[in-house]
Amino acid sequence: MVQPVYDTILPFDRKRAIVKKLGLWGVIDHHNQWIILPYEEHLERLNSELFVSKKGFHIKFFNSDGNALRSITTDFKLLGNYVIIEGESGKLGVMDFDGSLLTSLAFDEISAVEGSDYFLVRIDSVRGLIDRRNKTIIPFNERLEDVIGYREDLIAIKLDGKFGFVDRQGQLIIANRYDDIQ
Repeated sequence: MVQPVYDTILPFDRKRAIVKKLGLWGVIDHHNQWIILPYEEHLERLNSELFVSKKGFHIKFFNSDGNALRSITTDFKLLGNYVIIEGESGKLGVMDFDGSLLTSLAFDEISAVEGSDYFLVRIDSVRGLIDRRNKTIIPFNERLEDVIGYREDLIAIKLDGKFGFVDRQGQLIIANRYDDIQ
């Protein structure tokens, strides 16, 4: 199926394989056609839809068809179904697997809310809750300590040391009066 012309070939996944040829990394399909030409110093599969390459200080994201989605010169990390990227200023933002920047590059910290497309974000010492469209669900304030999860259309939040629940619009449904929740 694939001729033995590569230095290294990694296992196929969804008819794509990362290969090393002449010291550089690329991606081929199961017909031995190049999807991403071999010019990358380092290339890895993040998931079935996304590849990332590193060449010096440049990081480039590719989709499974080999199209370049976004280039950055800072670090990134995976967060559930999203990629957290760092801007030149050191601020963080959320990128979708199609390369779309979902939020501004404005946050000091971002964490995913379990079971949802919500993010607990921090700027300086205040936290807020936003959705994947960068819409504010809970405005930034010093009282918001944590967001635990999303179940049955309710978001579990911790304010002033106590737990309660808000709906998807951020409206308080069950007051923050519990020491712990499960």
